[in-house]
Amino acid sequence: MKSFSSSFPRLFSLTERVVDLLCPPLCIVCGSFPEWAEDLPECDPSAPERLLLCERCRRTIVEEDHLQCRRCAGPLAYSCSDSIGCGNCKKEKFCFDSAVALGEYQIPLSHQILSMKRETSGVSAETFAALLWRERKTRLVAAGVDLVIPVPMHPLRYLLRGVNSAEQIARVLAARLGVACKTNIVRRFRWTVRQATLSGNLRRTNILGAFKVVPRRRNEIEGKTILLVDDVMTTGSTCNEISRVLRQEGAASVHVAVLARTMVHLGIPVLRRTGRTAEQKSPTE
Repeated sequence: MKSFSSSFPRLFSLTERVVDLLCPPLCIVCGSFPEWAEDLPECDPSAPERLLLCERCRRTIVEEDHLQCRRCAGPLAYSCSDSIGCGNCKKEKFCFDSAVALGEYQIPLSHQILSMKRETSGVSAETFAALLWRERKTRLVAAGVDLVIPVPMHPLRYLLRGVNSAEQIARVLAARLGVACKTNIVRRFRWTVRQATLSGNLRRTNILGAFKVVPRRRNEIEGKTILLVDDVMTTGSTCNEISRVLRQEGAASVHVAVLARTMVHLGIPVLRRTGRTAEQKSPTE
């Protein structure tokens, strides 16, 4: 005879479905009834995870994996070599080894991220982080990550905003990878002007020296492979500076994971895929 504890997950799942039938949740992007994407977590196959996104919105948000640069996560017109990089990044010297993104920073993902930055509940961050894991699981696992670190906010900015979306995303990815999420290793010691208001070269100088590894935490990153997590990457200046600091303090390698990658022209522009209207472009482009 099965014990109550072993039957509880199934009972909970059934109850959850009854509640959904009576009060169905809606897609957090367009407000329609989602066609649930059930992803079975390895830790509990009996409890399917359902994303609060409809199929149409998922297709709009997610970039095709083979049309994303493995080095900078930028959108491509065609596949390119991992080592060489795309036309936008092959002339850049990054301190991180690779980057992965869910999609390009454009509507509707851009609007969701802007809302997410001030959403204390964490529903949007957890939903998109789960989608990032679902769509890029192979690459994230292949990185062989030892721990996950979110891009930190300045304490004053955190006090004003009340939430760090990068940390919310990082916790979800760390749980899926089965590793620790460390929020106390890297600190932002210097207040900086918001990166979104600056051009490429100013972004690099603005962020230089803003981050440091807490001295007593250095042993936690020594020889480790780290996944650095943020919500959006534009020129990569912030992620690159933190990666430089981590490598300098002994980290073996750093990989970057973000929800969105803004299309910028760092080097030789890459061809953009057709079919995108002017209204779909990122507000920062």
